[in-house]
Amino acid sequence: MTSAIKVIEQINEQLMCAICLDRLTTPLFLHCLHTFCSQCLHRIANNDPSSSITCPTCRAKTPLPDQGIDHLMPNFFVNQMLDLVHLKSEELKKEMRENKKCNACDNMKTADFATSRCVDCNKDLCTSCVAEHKRAHATLDHRIIATSDDDSQETQELDKYSLSFCKYHTRNVIKYFCNTCDEAICRVCTILEHREHQYVYPKDALPARRGAIAELLEQAKSRMPELKKTLSQVQEMSKRLTECREAIAKEISENTEARIEALREGQNELLRQLDHIHDGKQKVLGLQKDSIELELGKLSGCCEFADNVLTFGNEVEVLQMKGRLEILNDVKVQYEPEEDDTIQYVHDPASTKTVSESLGSIRASSTFASISYASGDGIHTARVKMETTFRLTTKDRHGQRYKGGDRVTVDIRQPDGTPLQSTVKDEGNHFKILSLLTSDKLHR
Repeated sequence: MTSAIKVIEQINEQLMCAICLDRLTTPLFLHCLHTFCSQCLHRIANNDPSSSITCPTCRAKTPLPDQGIDHLMPNFFVNQMLDLVHLKSEELKKEMRENKKCNACDNMKTADFATSRCVDCNKDLCTSCVAEHKRAHATLDHRIIATSDDDSQETQELDKYSLSFCKYHTRNVIKYFCNTCDEAICRVCTILEHREHQYVYPKDALPARRGAIAELLEQAKSRMPELKKTLSQVQEMSKRLTECREAIAKEISENTEARIEALREGQNELLRQLDHIHDGKQKVLGLQKDSIELELGKLSGCCEFADNVLTFGNEVEVLQMKGRLEILNDVKVQYEPEEDDTIQYVHDPASTKTVSESLGSIRASSTFASISYASGDGIHTARVKMETTFRLTTKDRHGQRYKGGDRVTVDIRQPDGTPLQSTVKDEGNHFKILSLLTSDKLHR
C-alpha cells in the first residue's frame, strides 16, 4: 500500500499547474505543448488583453481563438490521468479506513473500525471505546478528535463536548449554563460555587443569548471601518510629516550654504534636532499604527472566528464567544493621529550676531486639537472699539502642555464678512488672543 501511495504522489506532481501550483483543472494545450488550467489562462488573458497569449514556461506565443480561451485544444490525456488518480486515491482511502481497527478493543480480530483518535493516548478508537474513554476517570480529560466520515448523531455529540471543560474544575465537562453568573459550569460548580443559582442546559440558554451575541458581533464589525479610516489618517499624517521634514531639511541646508563653512556646525545641530523631533513623532505614529493594525487584526480574526462558531459551533462555544467579544469591544482606541506634522524652522535671515544663532532653531508641536480649549469672557462678550481677549489652552496627547511653539492661527470675522485683525501671543502653556471689534456683533 505504501508503494501505491508513493506512485500516486509522483503522478500527482506531474499533474500540477505551473501557474497556480495546484492540480490541473480543465487542462488546455498551448501551441508549445505546455498545459495549464483553463482558469489560469483566463487570468493571464484578462491581465494582458491581446490577440495571443504568452506561455509562462517558455514565453512562446499562442494565437487566441476567436471564440476565446475555452476553445483551445483540451489535453485529453491529462484529463484521463486526473480521473484515474482520483479513482485510485478513493480506493486507497477506502482500503485504509477498512484496515484501521480500534486499538482499545480487547480482541483485535473482532475489533470495530476506528472512528476517532485520542490525542493524549495516541490511539485509534471505535465509537464504543470513545464513550468508555470519556467515562473512565483516568482518561476523562483526554482530547478526542473524529477521524472518520461517520456523521452519526452519537459521534457528533461525543465530539461536540470533547474540548469543553470547566475552567474551575478542569477534569469536569461543562454540562450547564448559570443564568445568575452568565457563564458555563460543570456538575461540581452546581454543588459548590453556584449552589443556589439558576442554571439550565446550554441548549436552553443559547436562544435567549444568541441575539445579544450577534449584536456584540455586529458592534465589533461596525468598528472596523472607523479603525481602517483612522489607520489611513495616521499613514497620511506620517507621509505629510516626512514631506515636512524633507522641506525643512532643504530650507536648513540652503540657509546654511549662504553662511559658508562657518555655519556647518550650527547646521548639523539643527538637523540633529529636526531628526530627533521627526523620529519622536514617527515613533508615536508608528506605535499608534501598529496598535491599530493589531486591534484591526484581532477584530477581523475574532469576527471571522465568531462567524464560524455561530455557524458551526456548539452551544457552549457560542456562549463563550460573548465574553471574548465584550473584551474586544471594550478596548479603547484613539481615533485620531496621536501626532501631527507640525515642525517649524524659525530663523532670522538678517541676524548676523553669531554663527550658530543665525541659523535659527527647530520648533515642533504636539497639540491634540480634540482636547485643547478656549476660555475667557472674550468668547461670549465684546464691546465695540474695545480690545477683547480670550485664552487658548493647548494640550498634547497626554493632556499636558508645558511649552509653547504651537502653530496657531485665528480667523475672526464681522457680520459683513470682513476679517477682524487679531494678535496671537504665546505665553508658554497657553495663547492669548487679542482683537478689536469695530461693529456691534462678532462672528467666529
